[in-house]
Amino acid sequence: MKQVDWKALSRTWLKRGKEAKWTLLVVLVGVILLCLPTGKTAADGEETAETEAVADSSEDFDLEAFEAKVETALAEIDGVGEVTVVLTLKSGFQQIYAANSSSDTDGDGGSESQTSVATVSTGSSTEEALEEVRLYPEFQGALVVCDGGNQASVRLAVTESIAALTGLSTEKISVCGRK
Repeated sequence: MKQVDWKALSRTWLKRGKEAKWTLLVVLVGVILLCLPTGKTAADGEETAETEAVADSSEDFDLEAFEAKVETALAEIDGVGEVTVVLTLKSGFQQIYAANSSSDTDGDGGSESQTSVATVSTGSSTEEALEEVRLYPEFQGALVVCDGGNQASVRLAVTESIAALTGLSTEKISVCGRK
């Protein structure tokens, strides 16, 4: 078996360490910077601009406005021409709020329960209901009537576009030609 010369090995590592000290310093500073906090967290009690934007856009879902947006986009596809879009919803936008519930049992074995909506303080003496779940609208089907609806390539492009925008499967999308 070969004996290890610990003194020579330590001298070699010390020499290499002196050569790479600036590299090691830069790596150490990078690790420290990665560990530093970068901004506000949700625990601060304030909503960030991103969550406010999501709340604003989703609470005011307007089916007619969405259909108009889709019509505008589909009209830009080559061969579609004038277009009309009809979308049906299986369910609309819903917000489910967190609830506080308590139950009391009296001496006779009967029980009484109370449920109230949980609230969060948002600043000086104002409270808002605590939202637990947000359910977005779910589409049931789509009908698209367009000038180029009799052409297979146009039907395919429109069907794929509607499927991408609504999450509907292709069998729930009907594309027809205009008379």
